[in-house]
Amino acid sequence: MPPKLGQHFLKDKRALERIAKLSTEKNPAAILEIGPGHGELTRKLLTANIPVTAIEFDAHLARGLSASLGNPGHLQVITGDVRAILADTVNKLPQPLHIIGNLPYYLSNFLFRQLATLNNPPTRCVFLVQYEVAERASAKEGRMNKLAASLLWWSTPKMDIVVPSRSFSPPPKVDSAVLVLDSHPRQAKKEDYFQIVRALFAQPRKTILNNLASGLSLPKSEVEKISSAINISPTLRPQDLSYNNILELARIIQT
Repeated sequence: MPPKLGQHFLKDKRALERIAKLSTEKNPAAILEIGPGHGELTRKLLTANIPVTAIEFDAHLARGLSASLGNPGHLQVITGDVRAILADTVNKLPQPLHIIGNLPYYLSNFLFRQLATLNNPPTRCVFLVQYEVAERASAKEGRMNKLAASLLWWSTPKMDIVVPSRSFSPPPKVDSAVLVLDSHPRQAKKEDYFQIVRALFAQPRKTILNNLASGLSLPKSEVEKISSAINISPTLRPQDLSYNNILELARIIQT
């Protein structure tokens, strides 16, 4: 795997067992694993007798994966770029579906965006990502940010265990963490919700009054009325908002 793809193989047994437990609980009908690598996690997933589909970009790794695991009948290995085939693959798999993977930074950003667009979204995602990414993704009121707000539209993000860099081969420069995303019903139209998120976090250091007025081309007096209607101060900064605050804004300010 070329270094630019940032693949670091997880070797820590306890971390692998924890990820496998999170991935197989709640009785999924299928599991989609992104980037199985040498199959360390895949092997543990297969013991639950849940059908596993694994997407591996590296053709050499993909060719040897099934044989190295004993050619189990409930494992399907697909060689390809998940960025190109995720939606089609998900549509072919039964629900409830869990998506899991050890994600390099470049891929995590893509997946977070893509997951919000799926017609048949997973009921749970379990991702191993950089610690900083997991921290931002699971942020709550007081530390709200664009990533967390975006994920909250369709899921409840939670950071589980921290995985030190020494747990990987080769070791990355930073620690990682397990991020769990459990889906929940959408409470607002996608267009309305993400319009608000984009406007709020375009300039995170500015007040919601300035950001909404600028981003949505609204008079400041109108933003003040809307803020009053949902009992928040227009002088708050976006980081101080809760998911419910953003949701209420999306419901009032419709496209």
